[in-house]
Amino acid sequence: MSIGSARPPRPPTHPLRCLYFTRYKEPVKNSRNGLNLFIDASSTSRSSVKVQFPKCRCPFGIADKKADATEFTRRNLELSADDEDMQKWVEAFDDLNIKKAEANSEAWFRKKLSREALEQLYGKCLKQGTDAKYAPLVRLKVSESGPRKTNIFVVYKDASGNEKYKRGSTEDLNRNCYVVPQFEVSGLWFVSKGYGATMVATD
Repeated sequence: MSIGSARPPRPPTHPLRCLYFTRYKEPVKNSRNGLNLFIDASSTSRSSVKVQFPKCRCPFGIADKKADATEFTRRNLELSADDEDMQKWVEAFDDLNIKKAEANSEAWFRKKLSREALEQLYGKCLKQGTDAKYAPLVRLKVSESGPRKTNIFVVYKDASGNEKYKRGSTEDLNRNCYVVPQFEVSGLWFVSKGYGATMVATD
């Protein structure tokens, strides 16, 4: 992700077009006794859907590390969804996941569930806080290490006023900074109390 500019270091992926070309695989058990379901970009591609949001604010900065975190633990980054198109995309993504769950509830949950029940179980990606005067939030996961470490670039201007990029770190993701995030929609997770989607920042 690039910090401080509306221009990313790599070509953008159109956020609205990607939503409708996805394939939901069968859930598989993970190491924590839950289930994961992976989403492919299309029926002919095994790669994850990659999306870019417009420039947005991080009202709280990156979340603190948890006490039991390992070197591969991902940290949360809340984005303020001030952009209307961004809100619409995430709402549509949430709705698509619930529709898929309704159509596959017997395979995914081992019983037939109504849409109302599935909405109650689903952890939405777009979440409105208690105060409606603030924009809803969208959570991304940020990886600090490993082969899928999130690439972070900081934008600055040189002596001539030209926009440049330099390698940054999670230390640059401070309160009220602005970012242009690119992320992968890797899939859905299932636990005993519900299910939801994972969006992992790549750049």
